[in-house]
Amino acid sequence: MSQTWEKLVRLVKQVAGSPLVTALLILMQFALGTDRGRHIIALWYLRLLSLLFLVWLHSYILIAYDVFLPLVIYNPLLLSLLGLIWKLARRIESLPLAQAVRQVRSAIRAHGLRLWVEALVSWAETVGGLELVVTGDDMRSDESCIVLANHRSWVDSLIIFCLAMNAGRAGDFRFLGKRSLAYLPIIGLAAKLTGGVLFISRNYARDEAKMRRTYRQLTQRRAPFWFTIFPEGTRLNAEEKLKQAQDFYHRLCADHAGNVDASASANNVDAPSPDGPVVEPRFCLVPRVKGFRQAVQGLRPALGAVYDCTIFYENLAPGGAGRPALWHPKPTAADLFLRATRFAQKRRFRVHVHVRRTPIEEIPVDDQSIARWLFRNFAEKERLLEQAFAEKRFLSDRVARYQPATWGKLFTVMMKITVIQLALWWLLVQVYRIFT
Repeated sequence: MSQTWEKLVRLVKQVAGSPLVTALLILMQFALGTDRGRHIIALWYLRLLSLLFLVWLHSYILIAYDVFLPLVIYNPLLLSLLGLIWKLARRIESLPLAQAVRQVRSAIRAHGLRLWVEALVSWAETVGGLELVVTGDDMRSDESCIVLANHRSWVDSLIIFCLAMNAGRAGDFRFLGKRSLAYLPIIGLAAKLTGGVLFISRNYARDEAKMRRTYRQLTQRRAPFWFTIFPEGTRLNAEEKLKQAQDFYHRLCADHAGNVDASASANNVDAPSPDGPVVEPRFCLVPRVKGFRQAVQGLRPALGAVYDCTIFYENLAPGGAGRPALWHPKPTAADLFLRATRFAQKRRFRVHVHVRRTPIEEIPVDDQSIARWLFRNFAEKERLLEQAFAEKRFLSDRVARYQPATWGKLFTVMMKITVIQLALWWLLVQVYRIFT
């Protein structure tokens, strides 16, 4: 033992006396002697703290759902049969055991999703500098609903998180998202493990069974839920995408003017209704009808309303060669979670959201009428966004109730997750001892 200690002391002395460490200490001493140096060091300290926050938060997700949950909940006795038993339990839904396991799994996922969302939102609003201004209708917490939104940035999902947390539904929502998003290093993996996103491959034959199963599970829930859709299908983050949408719109206008069979155009899931008031896309892409139509028809028995959220980013990044400012709204995810913008740059990012509530009784039933309703809805979005870009806000007299996250909320959520992490590690050690 004494020899090991002596080797460790010798190694520390060698590292401390190395030229590299000496140079770093001299540089740090020089930096701390100036205001500029102190500011740079504080900035990088905050960025390191932000990175550690993300690692700490998502390590909780990984431990809880990728390690502990399969190990302890599903099959604590025969780990080698875990996959077979779970697949069988999912297929045989009539078995009481399968239903009980599914309810436990759903409850744990909802709790984990709620903590994950609350942590992200609290950090973004307190440390990241996000400031939300919500106008229009209040989003009720006592009803299930479909939430629609235009799609400009990765931060759009975080905006929906903020609204869900404010309405008390932070653990009770689902997003309809592209399958490729599941492979994102941090956010995608966490969303997949917590069940917050229904990932689809845009192949209807492949996705139909999964979507029907999800809709059936949601309609059987006792608690209200949110089902969020970005009907455009992708972000409006490049001029080429807008040009394609405008060309598509002009082709449809030419087809209808040329007396092309209107019913054939109406049956195209990506085409606007032939007799609907559709305007030329300028601030949104042409919405895709199929996903919204299936959600309305599959979830209608449990729905109370459809909420349409129009998102406008007041801050735009400076434009450069080939990078118009219009396509780069601020904040980005890096601004909120890696740069500690509120402290480093002494600024906040204001994002405006206008909410319109439509009772489910006013949503049409048949396919063509649903398409017509959606495209009229996006025509109104175009008008709202044109107004917002001119005035830097939505001109609405109705300010919705929105309570931003506080430092107390952030501290409470972080303490909860820390306690859960410690408990999970302790349980993992106990389970490991049982099987070894």
